[in-house]
Amino acid sequence: PVVVLLHAVENLPVDWERRSSSIRTTDTQATFTQVMPGRFALTARDDTGRVASPHEVVLGADQEQTVTLEFTATASVSGTLVDPEGRPVPEATVAALAEHAVPAGSTRTDAQGRFTLGDLAPGKTTILASKGQQCCTHACRLEEGSAADVELVMVEGGSVLVQVVDSAGRAQGANVRLLDAAQREYVPLSTSDSYSSSAKNLAEVQLSRSSFDALPPGRYTIRARTLVAGNVAEGSVLIEAGERKIKTLIAD
Repeated sequence: PVVVLLHAVENLPVDWERRSSSIRTTDTQATFTQVMPGRFALTARDDTGRVASPHEVVLGADQEQTVTLEFTATASVSGTLVDPEGRPVPEATVAALAEHAVPAGSTRTDAQGRFTLGDLAPGKTTILASKGQQCCTHACRLEEGSAADVELVMVEGGSVLVQVVDSAGRAQGANVRLLDAAQREYVPLSTSDSYSSSAKNLAEVQLSRSSFDALPPGRYTIRARTLVAGNVAEGSVLIEAGERKIKTLIAD
């Protein structure tokens, strides 16, 4: 059995409500239908733990494409999570995102702040960690069969509340995404608990407000697409440690 995951890239959801969709199949093929046009990443995993690196595909209206995914030797990341004073941080959530912000698994640190994330696809990977309002982000590139070891240092994070309205000030339900200065997408750790849970529907922002918490300080790009009319809006926000920002986007 193989689980094939279709994950939307940038600001387009798979449909009006979901960013990811999956198919579990015992055949060598999986077919996704009624998909909105846009950029997507396809990946797969079987019951033995083999994975296929995300494959990007651009899908136009009324277009069909066939993509071949290849299983590769997996990689792993182990390490220690410490606070700014160098003390281990236990019971923190640590997650891995493959290229295109595809959820690849998560774990919790032990009493010594140690963690291990295994069965990861080779390629660009982002490691996220969070506990309370402390957080960190680490970008790396994994090779086939490699076992990386890292030390992650937590920092005090900030947060932003994003509101989406039309030109008349009326609240608009929207899909909202947040990207850092390197254009890596921030994904709330609550949606990245494991590959099995990420193979289910990721929660989409269906309200006019979306809160992003425990963000490492820095400048972020906010992208929104309204769920009904499909209007888009973009803005930026500077996140500072310990501060909560409010950002309003106008989507027409």
